[in-house]
Amino acid sequence: MQNSKHVILISGKSPIDNSGGLGSYILTMARILAKSNIRTTIYCFGERNTITSYSELIKVVQIKTFARYFLGMGATWTSYLIARRIKKDFELKKSSVNTQITIHGGAIWAFVGIILKRFFRIPCRVSTSYFTTYPHEYSGHVLGAPIAMYGFRVNVKFRLIRTLANLFMKPIESYTLANCDSIVVHYESTKSYLLNDYPELSEAKILKIPYYVESNPAQYMQVHGTQVSFECHILCVSRQDPRKGLGYLFKALQQLKLEGFSFKCDVVGTGIFLSENKKLAEKLGLENDVTFHGYLPEPFRLRRPDSLYVFPSVEEGSGALSLIEAMSYGIPIISTNFDGITEDLTHFEDAILVNPVDVKNFVTEIRKLYSDKELQLKLSKNVLRTYQEKFKSSSDGKQFIEALKL
Repeated sequence: MQNSKHVILISGKSPIDNSGGLGSYILTMARILAKSNIRTTIYCFGERNTITSYSELIKVVQIKTFARYFLGMGATWTSYLIARRIKKDFELKKSSVNTQITIHGGAIWAFVGIILKRFFRIPCRVSTSYFTTYPHEYSGHVLGAPIAMYGFRVNVKFRLIRTLANLFMKPIESYTLANCDSIVVHYESTKSYLLNDYPELSEAKILKIPYYVESNPAQYMQVHGTQVSFECHILCVSRQDPRKGLGYLFKALQQLKLEGFSFKCDVVGTGIFLSENKKLAEKLGLENDVTFHGYLPEPFRLRRPDSLYVFPSVEEGSGALSLIEAMSYGIPIISTNFDGITEDLTHFEDAILVNPVDVKNFVTEIRKLYSDKELQLKLSKNVLRTYQEKFKSSSDGKQFIEALKL
């Protein structure tokens, strides 16, 4: 007998057209549920109107609309477009199919479920996975776009966006969180930000479960590149937005270059700040030292036997998926030390942790780690062990299924 349980997942961005972020997270959640024979439909905005059967139990519905350009800040009214489509699909099926419906949104996209339940009166259970809050995230954008690096115009732009987020998005976020049946978090830092920014929120419905990641065990220590060079190779996989702090990494690389330190840096990822980061790299004289690859389906194929993974983010709210992926490959890591990152990594035990925006410290630690092969080996061995102990235990996704009350 076919499992009658059906979960509707809302990602905002398409997991097919966009890599990383909520799209990838929601697709991973769908895979978890599929392992337990639970059907899922992912609703999102995309480049075209399509219904794609990703697998036997996973369907992706993409909605083409100009509203996709207003994702995040426009989630209030763009959520209505997704909710209206779900309502239409639900009304077509409810007369012939008896299903148990659960709406699970990635962060603010749970607002779609609130619209369905409160305004369209469709019986459903609404939950959300949360990583950061609007006030915290947009403060990170401002911190990651300093005037000295990106200019007055860019900095003022993100200051204005932060003001708008606090005026218009924070009330919607508060309403969404208050009306969700449960809130899934993966880090204590996320829980702390939720309770600090929304003190009226019930702590009882915030459920902390392990971060689920998918990986092939054969990837551990398997290095696709075999050539060992006589220069430092730095790999950074990150969405291109201000809060990822790439400008601070580039400033550190500029200083290393001035000191005669030889390196090559591969930056993988796309996003709203890609062009600004390219301009900054050129402005700092790094156009021949830093390569921007944009989106790559397998970014860690760029790693070499002597690669260092550097993660300069200034705001996460939780941990970082790309950092967890780097851990799974046993790459020596230099990362900033805040939010959920310090819940995953320990300074000098399985990674080198530095203060956000501390360019001088980045310079010192990159140079030191590159020259100390014994330390590289220690960090590589320990971070792989940390990954296996912390994340592989969650591979069956049982706690996520329990959190959804399925």
